[in-house]
Formats: sequence, structure tokens, C-alpha cells
Amino acid sequence: MTTFEPCTDAYLTKLWEHINWDSAEQKLLDMQAQISRAAYRKDADAIKELQQTLVCDLDVKCLAVRHVTSTSCSPGVDGVRWRTAAEKMRAAMSLTSKDYKPSPLRQIKLVAKNTGRERYPQLPTYYDRAMSVLYGYSLIPVTEAYAERKSFAFRPGRSTQDAHAYVIEMIRKEDAPAFVFYGDVKACYANIQHDWLIAHAPMNKQVLSKFLSAGIVFDGELFPSAGTGISEGSNLSPYLANFTLDGMQKKVYETLHGTTSPMDYANGNLLRFADDILVTVRTQEAAQIVRQCLTEFLAERGLAFSEEKTKVCSVTEGFTFLSRTYVKKDGLVYSYLADAAVERFIEDLRMTISTSRKSQRDLILLLNRKLKGWAGYFRCTVSAP
Repeated sequence: MTTFEPCTDAYLTKLWEHINWDSAEQKLLDMQAQISRAAYRKDADAIKELQQTLVCDLDVKCLAVRHVTSTSCSPGVDGVRWRTAAEKMRAAMSLTSKDYKPSPLRQIKLVAKNTGRERYPQLPTYYDRAMSVLYGYSLIPVTEAYAERKSFAFRPGRSTQDAHAYVIEMIRKEDAPAFVFYGDVKACYANIQHDWLIAHAPMNKQVLSKFLSAGIVFDGELFPSAGTGISEGSNLSPYLANFTLDGMQKKVYETLHGTTSPMDYANGNLLRFADDILVTVRTQEAAQIVRQCLTEFLAERGLAFSEEKTKVCSVTEGFTFLSRTYVKKDGLVYSYLADAAVERFIEDLRMTISTSRKSQRDLILLLNRKLKGWAGYFRCTVSAP
């Protein structure tokens, strides 16, 4: 392990300001490409070696620190922020798994103005954020190599628009299945089993174990890890959650079709966006088989479906997915704005206006951003039936 002698702030500032970021980013991409190729070969030893090389590279560490400091993040339990170039360079030099012990997450209470709903985000320290970004760089190429083709959330180059297009593709054909099974994983982030993740996640096991066991500080009291759950504030969490849920398509096909050839791929065709799952099935009986096999799949990971949200729907009667309602009529698929999504947006605008203390100009700019974002999301949607 390379060690660094104490340096003056002036020297550290000079080092940071002279980093060639384009070169550093290209180096990271090249290293990730090597890891990805090893993952496609299923060469576990090469993956570990290349991942270790990546997380020890100073240029990559600097990129991790830049990522953390590029936005205005609230500090963790230590109250430390990296503001100056010297602080950022010193932090990059200090990132190491040797004797690493993450600080507990600082949990705060937030109440939504429009709904009154309470949220409790968990904030890591800047150092722990940078470590999670650094190890995320080494994890992403492996999880991408292993990821299911029809998983669209928190993946490079994929979005809700891709999921929307594929939903239509799943049900548009004349011989498409007549039913869909919709499943919502209950409190996915909060319930993932640590033991399962540590045993299966393709990254440094010791570092992952330390991330997961950090605990939480809320209202001045320390709550140790309960053995389940991943932080919503961690850069690693979306990739770990995706990895945990990957494998559903294989499980469904094996359960429905076994070794049947040729296989009816439309019956059991699965799409996933984060913890929202959609499966096309030809019969109600097949839908129940899908539900049972996915319930078993989730149980192995400490997860379960939300009973009130999980359902079977007819494509001709319509179903809602990602704030759109899809209906198949006379051989054509229509997608409409879901009523609940419209109501939420109207309420959000109402609360934004009624509680705003901004000038009229700033309020108009804020509302325009919200309207443009809304219009952009639903740009490929029919406004009303």
C-alpha cells in the first residue's frame, strides 16, 4: 500500500488543481472495461484482482472525492465537509480499506409539506460517501455484466422511458398474454438481509460488511445494525438492491416452463424497475404460480411482496405501472396518465405556491422547472382516455 507523507495545504492545493480529469475518467473507464470482461468470462480471481487495483488507484480516488463534493451534501455524524482543494486532495490520499471503520449514519426526520409524510434519510460522513463511491466504481461493471436485460432502474443508459417502451412491446402483439402480474417489493432497502448480500455480492466482503454494520445515530442515540437493510444515502445501495433482485426472470421461466422447448417466452416475460415488477402471463393460474415462485425468491433475501399493492390485472381492463395506466383496446395499446399521479402533481403545485416565500420571479422559475419535468416524463403518454 502506498503511503503519503504529510504535505502542506499549498502543495495539496496545487496537486488537486493540476489533476487531468479527462485522463482520470478515461483511466477509470479502461479499468472498469477490464473488470467487465473478466465478469463476462466469469473469472472470479481476475475480478477480485482488478477491483483491488481500481480502488487503490489515486486518480480513481480523486474522482470519488470529486463526485462527493460536486453537490451540496449534508455532513454525517462528524460534521465534516470537504470544501477546499487541499481538503479534497488530503481526503483522496487517505481513502483506504486498511483499518477502515465506517461511522454510524446520521438519521434525520423530514416531513413533506404537501402530504405530511415523514421520511428518515440516513446521511453518511463525507469519508464514507467517498468510500462507497470508490467501491461502487469497482462493483458496477460486475453487476452490469450479471444484470437482467429488462431491468431499467439505476443503470447506465437506461430510464423510465425505456421501461415504458418495453411495457408496450410486451402486450402489443396479437398473441400477447391477456394478463399481467404486478408485484411491489415491500420496503426493499430496509429489509435486504446482510448475510445474503455479504455471501453473494461481487465486491470486497470485509468492506461491504463494515458498510452494512455501521449502525445509525438518531436524536443523539446509537442504534446498532439489526442485520437487515441498506442505506438510501449510500452510492452503493441502488447497485446492491438491483443485484439482490436480479435472477427473477430465470426463476420464473424455470418454474413455468422447466426444460420445455420451444419455450413460450411471452408467458412469464418479466420487466423490473427497481422494486416494481411486471410479468405477462396467459392465465390467472400462471399468475399465481409466478407469485409463489417470486415470493420464495424474495424470502431467501429477507424480502416480501406488499400484499395491498401486488395484484393480477387484465390488459384489456388496464393496469398501472410507473404512474401510467396501460390499456389494450382493439389490438392497440394506449398509455394514459394515472389518476393518482395527476392528483399528486396538482397537490405538489398547490403546496409549492401556497407555502412559497420566494419572489414572484423565482416562484415562476420553480414552477416552470416542475412543469417541464412533468411534461418530459409524460411526453409519450395520452393525456386522457
